[in-house]
Amino acid sequence: MLADIIANGGYGAIGSHGQAHGIGSHWEVWMLASALGNMGALEVASVHGAHFLGADKDLGTLEPGKLADLMVLNANPLEDIHNTANIAMVMKAGTLYDADSLDEIWPEKKPFGSP
Repeated sequence: MLADIIANGGYGAIGSHGQAHGIGSHWEVWMLASALGNMGALEVASVHGAHFLGADKDLGTLEPGKLADLMVLNANPLEDIHNTANIAMVMKAGTLYDADSLDEIWPEKKPFGSP
């Protein structure tokens, strides 16, 4: 049904609830990939989510002038959607973090928890 809505110009969204914060969003994307393909699932998780928030002029795609919290993955999710959980780095509010240690990598190197 969601695939039909999107095929006809509509939008979808993901949402994660309960006690499995973080991984729950991955599960949602993995489930969507079975109906929409890997790229379609990634678009629902990014572009479509920004649309639903009414923030697609500022979020959802990597473009000059837009805000971007993002994940750098170790492997291509287009080849295997489960690679969305194989995270190398995370950028949040302009700061780049190592995904395993949460150490700051950029704009300056700082170990996790340091002031």
